[in-house]
Amino acid sequence: MHLTLKILIYLQTMLKILFKIFPIIDYLYIFQILEYDPMQFIKWFAKYPFKRNLQRKHKLEFTLKIKIILLLTAFWIFFFSSVLSFWPILLIFILLSPVFIFLSYISYFPLEIYYKNKIMARAKKKLLSLKNLKVIAITGSYAKTSFKDILYTLLWKKFRVVKTPKSFNTPLGLAQTILDFLKPNTEIFIAELGAYKIGDIKKLAQFLKPQIGVITAIAPQHLERFGSLENIARAKFELFENLPPGGVAIRGLGLETASKIARQLGMSPAEINERIKWLQPTPHRQEIKKQGDMTIIDNTYNTNPESAKTSLKLLHDTPGSQKILITPGLVELGKEHNKYNREFAEGSTKVADMIIIVGEYAKKALLSGLKNFPKEKIYTVSSLSDAMNLVSQIAKPDAVVLLENDLPDQYF
Repeated sequence: MHLTLKILIYLQTMLKILFKIFPIIDYLYIFQILEYDPMQFIKWFAKYPFKRNLQRKHKLEFTLKIKIILLLTAFWIFFFSSVLSFWPILLIFILLSPVFIFLSYISYFPLEIYYKNKIMARAKKKLLSLKNLKVIAITGSYAKTSFKDILYTLLWKKFRVVKTPKSFNTPLGLAQTILDFLKPNTEIFIAELGAYKIGDIKKLAQFLKPQIGVITAIAPQHLERFGSLENIARAKFELFENLPPGGVAIRGLGLETASKIARQLGMSPAEINERIKWLQPTPHRQEIKKQGDMTIIDNTYNTNPESAKTSLKLLHDTPGSQKILITPGLVELGKEHNKYNREFAEGSTKVADMIIIVGEYAKKALLSGLKNFPKEKIYTVSSLSDAMNLVSQIAKPDAVVLLENDLPDQYF
């Protein structure tokens, strides 16, 4: 083997080892999936200070923002090591790299505010220029994306419609969608609005000025951040409070509420019925698919106590020789974590023939809710892939498997 190639392989191996010991890239990845919330990131590090070998479902996106934070992190680590004139402390600083990532983000924050305000101003100017545009804003604890997809399918043939892609529901995501996709002839913009605290929806509604507002459902989603169900409800109802005079406020989720909006916009029942034939399930949201002779109900995205109940009902109503539940439990429930996971487990015993618990995060609470369920029908595994391998060995022909939630990478 050529000497240069050997050296490159050696350096690559050493870098892999270095990143395992000092996982700055993993920490940046966690910071990214926490949507760059510095306080949530420091809380995560305090809880998992020695966590290594993340089972990453995605890759770190090396955006300009991440590159700047990475460079600033390296700068602050070397700067403090140099100031203290004690280079062995460099190793300690690298171990504490989340603290320096936090410091780097604070250093970068003024630049981010400038960039964000610039993008938001451009998007606001563009919205004002689209005089005939009708904005439909959708929020809720869950089913926002599903509702958005249903409504888009009903409307797109009759109108020139744009919807926010995937789960783009933050101010910057909405602004970028407006700049990238709205055209002078766009008639309807369907916008999904997300929130982590009271005031978030108000700001988005004042920015978009929607004529139609939809709240799909109120449930203990992101309870850890909001603090209470009452705060969640207050945050969501900010959408209705900020509709213009004559604006339309709609509560509900699914096809019947979406059809109501289509009729409000002038579509006939015949047109709506024709478009219904084109509806497709939103991926990972109670999506039913086949895998060999097995039926899979995939509800791995954005699970909360209320949607979990409807998933269990769907598992019950779906014909099959055997009903299997695979779940890591429910997350972001704060002080109510044990209560809701215990109740979810208790409810599953009325439906499932076999239950597979994934990971450690909610294992204790789930097991407490399964105390009256036969122990030989309870399995524990470390990952979703392990669970699926187990199912392939123990499932009967024509079994139905519910995948209820898939832990975000910041949970274990």
